[in-house]
Amino acid sequence: MTDVKPRIRGDASVQVHKPALLHGSVTISYPPPQKTETVESITWKFDKTGERVSILAGTKRYHVVYASQFMDRLQTSNDLLTLTIRDLTMEDSGIYTIEVAKSNGSTEYRSFNVTVYGGDASVQVHKPAPLHGSVTISYSPPDKGETVESITWKFDKNGEWTSILGGTGKYYVVDDSQFMDRLQTSEDLFTLTIMNVTMEDSGVYTTEVVDVYGRMKYRLYNISVYEPVPHPGIEVEVKENTTDRCNVVLHCSVPSYTSHLSYLWIFSKYEDIYELNITGSTMQMSLTDRRDVEILCTVQNPAEQKSVSIKVQDICTSTGARGGRSLRLLIVKPLQCVLFLLPLIIYLTIITDGRKGPLPTWESGWDWRTQGPPV
Repeated sequence: MTDVKPRIRGDASVQVHKPALLHGSVTISYPPPQKTETVESITWKFDKTGERVSILAGTKRYHVVYASQFMDRLQTSNDLLTLTIRDLTMEDSGIYTIEVAKSNGSTEYRSFNVTVYGGDASVQVHKPAPLHGSVTISYSPPDKGETVESITWKFDKNGEWTSILGGTGKYYVVDDSQFMDRLQTSEDLFTLTIMNVTMEDSGVYTTEVVDVYGRMKYRLYNISVYEPVPHPGIEVEVKENTTDRCNVVLHCSVPSYTSHLSYLWIFSKYEDIYELNITGSTMQMSLTDRRDVEILCTVQNPAEQKSVSIKVQDICTSTGARGGRSLRLLIVKPLQCVLFLLPLIIYLTIITDGRKGPLPTWESGWDWRTQGPPV
């Protein structure tokens, strides 16, 4: 009887890199086989200290977890082609391999390089950035005794870490077309600046620093891109304006809708500045002493801010003057209207009484200014 050796297909030397965070989870998957192929069994293995150890094996009907290191931390799809490891530890970093045995005697496999980031990487640096502006992220230079072999900047693109720039202090290569002609770096590559940022640039970035001994250090940066803050304006509504008090309502607004906006009101008087405990876009104030009082409204999002100010003395003085003129118009205008309408009233009276006799005219010698209306 001749032993039939399994035919091996696939390339485990081409690893799929999968980053993950300490205490988080990571999912690794093998593409489903063609409909004409039948899977006999599936085995997931982990390279532990240079030796591949089976951690899970089985078929669609059942599976067994072998390694106590992963007990109660594994989840699989029904076909076992997808494996999720939960509550990750630093010891879970390493090479994972799936072996797919088929009924025709062939075996396919794929390797996954899972890197669990802990320490500094578990604490992300949050960096806001204005749309079409720029953002700079930096890694602290290593100690003087350390020699850096290479530096790689990566971007989490749709759940996959994509290298966007890598190299040494002497040279570097931009790997992702999304960032082409928009990256600037320091000479040592520890500082990366992204220019003309777009909304698609929002996400998590990481820098991987490898020394001459192969040791890696890293840090994560969470960049959020925000729309620009429009220039604000203040609308004034005067509730009361007398000689001893000015009661106004101020509405601070922007001309177009923008998300993630907040408002800050500043009150200044005689060079003293006070931050008012008002978070909304509207404030009401009543002042008895309106001299040298200025109100500043600042509209901001995490990336930038814009401000507008208004002097209360100008508001109350000009509004008070307008109020005075309005009051005088209410008194003077009726007298002017009576004097203007008096000739018309007399004329209509003449027309009405004209039915009793001929209408007097200037030619007939009638002078209503001296003789008055006809009786």
